[in-house]
Amino acid sequence: MAEQEKNKGRITIIAKNITGNANGQILQESKRTKNVVGGQFFQNGKKGGVNYQINRERQAPLELRVLKIDGPFDENNKKVEVVEKNKWYTYKAIQFNREPKKEELQNLRWGVKYDDEAMKELAQVSCKGFKEITHKVLENNNSSKLKIYAFFKAPNENVSVGVEIEQGEVLIIVGTEQHSESYGNKLMFPAQAVREIRENYKKHKHANILIFKDKFTEMQLSIIKRDAKKLNKDIYFKPINTVSELVNYINNGDRTINRSKQKIGVIKIFSHGLPSVLDFGLDGKNEEAQRFKLSHVTQLNKESFMEHPVIYSYACRTGNSDGRVVTANPGYKYDSETIKLVKPEESLAQKLAEHIDAKVYAYLRRSNYTSTWMDGGNKEYKSKYMTIEDDEVSNPFNPKDWYRATLGDSRWDESLWNPDGAFLLPTSGKSPSGLLENGMFIFEKGKTPVKQ
Repeated sequence: MAEQEKNKGRITIIAKNITGNANGQILQESKRTKNVVGGQFFQNGKKGGVNYQINRERQAPLELRVLKIDGPFDENNKKVEVVEKNKWYTYKAIQFNREPKKEELQNLRWGVKYDDEAMKELAQVSCKGFKEITHKVLENNNSSKLKIYAFFKAPNENVSVGVEIEQGEVLIIVGTEQHSESYGNKLMFPAQAVREIRENYKKHKHANILIFKDKFTEMQLSIIKRDAKKLNKDIYFKPINTVSELVNYINNGDRTINRSKQKIGVIKIFSHGLPSVLDFGLDGKNEEAQRFKLSHVTQLNKESFMEHPVIYSYACRTGNSDGRVVTANPGYKYDSETIKLVKPEESLAQKLAEHIDAKVYAYLRRSNYTSTWMDGGNKEYKSKYMTIEDDEVSNPFNPKDWYRATLGDSRWDESLWNPDGAFLLPTSGKSPSGLLENGMFIFEKGKTPVKQ
């Protein structure tokens, strides 16, 4: 019985002579045919001969192509329709026009295209034999969508995976200039906001400007809004006048922004500041109502933010806790003892980082907005300068500020503007100095602040 099972599926012919005659064809089909003879082995074809395919042209192997890609899949292998920034997602080449050989997969290439830009090959995963790859969108990428391609020779739009990139709201908060209403200073904060749109958010669908409106004229607000929307038609421009309005917008949105659907991913702040205070109305009649303090931090709903939001404060001393009056002196210098009073780990910047799990960039020193109009002689930029009438503009008390603000020209009743916004970002100021370091510092939850 065991021997029968062993030979099951075999045909064994044992004969002295085997003759096969047919008027048409004798067809033998098998996975393997073996002929063993002791003497001679004859195959004769009287008319057409014996055909071993030698009369046909050799067929080239079928060119290998990718037919289908799948993804993106998150860390739980769940397929998603929207990807978040700074998170890894998996993409898979799941179908080919024939079974690929291992060595052929070494020629498999991958590419990515953001928005309507040209496709770029992903060199780190191309030609490595990978049928699956992981990919993430970096934090500073402002694209709204991407496509992933897998191919051997050239990318094909029909063999790609398109997906949306989650775009958290970019909230640009603009303070007033009531401390030094000079020709160049008056519009320096909104000029920085317009520059941000120009440099970073032209295509962002949810980049919005909140501006404290005290002492800005209706004409100024109209022109600022106009120029921001020229750069990005989707910009939402919202005048406000108190920190309470700011907190309410962050927490709840408004008729235009549905906060349950649109979380905040980035905040950029251009305003005056004091140690651990964002002073959106410094020296103005509504100054107290326009100050964001440590006590306001816990009023912010964590649910209003994306995971790990980013905050840039270009206000003075957001990362500094030393509020002594003496430090207001521009010539003040920290020594080995007084430097201990700065306590960046207790600052507004650190409190924001802890409360909403944000990465916060802020200064320990004052910030310097002199660079706003430092055009470096750029002819195209300079050709766009304009002035906006403003009866509040006057000569500031500090002659140095006056020279900086007017670029050497005495101007009254006019404010400087450029439709392209500021030319350069603010920089770290020179005061207070001594042992207090300049530059931006990074504040993160559970970490010691470090210089950028």
